[in-house]
Amino acid sequence: MPNNLISDEEVYYFKKRISYRIKTGGGFFAVGLIVVILNIALAGTVTGVVVGVVFLVIGAAFFISILSLKSKTERLVVSRSESNKSEFDQNLQLAQGGDPDAQLKVALSYEDDQDFIQAFKWFFKSAEQGNARSLFEVGFAYQNGRGIEKDPAKAFEFYSIASDQGYHAADNWLGVFYRDGLHVKQDDLKACEYFKAAAEKNNIGGCLNYGLALLEGRGCDPDRAKAIEYLTIAARNNSQAARSKLNELLGGKSGF
Repeated sequence: MPNNLISDEEVYYFKKRISYRIKTGGGFFAVGLIVVILNIALAGTVTGVVVGVVFLVIGAAFFISILSLKSKTERLVVSRSESNKSEFDQNLQLAQGGDPDAQLKVALSYEDDQDFIQAFKWFFKSAEQGNARSLFEVGFAYQNGRGIEKDPAKAFEFYSIASDQGYHAADNWLGVFYRDGLHVKQDDLKACEYFKAAAEKNNIGGCLNYGLALLEGRGCDPDRAKAIEYLTIAARNNSQAARSKLNELLGGKSGF
């Protein structure tokens, strides 16, 4: 990305500056206007009127600076958008040439735009060449009907291939399939094995589900201490389900 572009955080910072200047400038302008009106209406001193005018000028200066800052922010955001489009075009060209990593990037771009049909198309092309992330995404699409008709059997198939390639989010979902008996025979032992594999690689869903399995002794020996350990990892990574369970277990003293 060119150096003259700004990140989302910087855009947010610019917008906060604009908001601050609007409030501050408005405050100065309002005070100045009140002071001028009161001094004129009540036959006040010239000094009072001058003070009011000074406040009005300061307020006006803030508003002028807002226009400049807003214009700068809009120009930079447009530049960034154009750069992103250029990057997408480059990835699309590589993807059309058969690059599986570029195909994944194109798919993710379409997914960001909520175009799940095009996203699935490019995930699938990338998955056909063995890209582990894309194999997982195709499985997820089949499981949830995103850009393609739901098909639990195909979801399980693609998750299994992704798992074999070491994509640990797939391990977690395979565990869900076995735990809940989705398309496969319900098997708590296999579910726990997959949850454990995902959790040991710090997959958040895996940490949550393995922690719950340990807590319940479902498919494994119950182990409250280890369950809390894995639930804590999930909670620290913003799993609301893990935080709720920890608060339930620890009486609201989990720190989350």
